[in-house]
Amino acid sequence: MKQLYKYILGGITILSFAQCGSSQKFVSQEDVPFQFGEVLVENWTIENSSDTGVNVFFPVENKVDTAIDSVHFRGQVVKPERIKRGTYLVYIARFRNKMSPGDIIMHADPSKEAANAPPIIIKQSPFELDTDEVVISYVQEGETKYYKVSGIKETTPVVYPHKSKN
Repeated sequence: MKQLYKYILGGITILSFAQCGSSQKFVSQEDVPFQFGEVLVENWTIENSSDTGVNVFFPVENKVDTAIDSVHFRGQVVKPERIKRGTYLVYIARFRNKMSPGDIIMHADPSKEAANAPPIIIKQSPFELDTDEVVISYVQEGETKYYKVSGIKETTPVVYPHKSKN
């Protein structure tokens, strides 16, 4: 009988911890203060370089006081840039792909190694999303809320000119 109680208690414990991962619930379209236009994805690269990334554009069609806190896309999370020109408001989330570290100086003199660039830390998103899905988070009345946008469209990739350090 004691064995049965141990199994039941163990099962309840496992089920209670399994619910922790699903505690982040998405809000519905009716509950979101934002009314977005067409959400677009723009792949970009810098010519003659290994730098690549993705920009996600969120045009806001209504006037809101709430700001987007972060954007989750393809396993990464970033804080978006808010651009307002007149009545036009758009949020741009700039994601950078992993890039090669470039030249690394290894030397016995630590002052020469100080010229190495620090690594770029990419924050990982806790959400598992398809390639055409993005999650925005925003704070409303002191509570963080999440909204998933599906079916986003990709635009033509952009190649930016390489700027030399000279």
